Amino acid sequence: KLGTKKDHVALLFSITNIDVNILIGKGDLSDIGVARKISWALKRKTFGVEDMAYCLLGLFDVNIPLI
Repeated sequence: KLGTKKDHVALLFSITNIDVNILIGKGDLSDIGVARKISWALKRKTFGVEDMAYCLLGLFDVNIPLI
């Protein structure tokens, strides 16, 4: 079954260990410590360095305009 992120929040949490409130949009990333965010990133499997960079940009709420 496809569905929404909310439909699969338990599965997403078990895979990523990202706080449920963050996953469902009720938490604020600025309230989460750097060490916790890095622990989330370490569990990511990406195809390239650029993919990990984009992951980190999202986790740290950094916006860089693409050229």
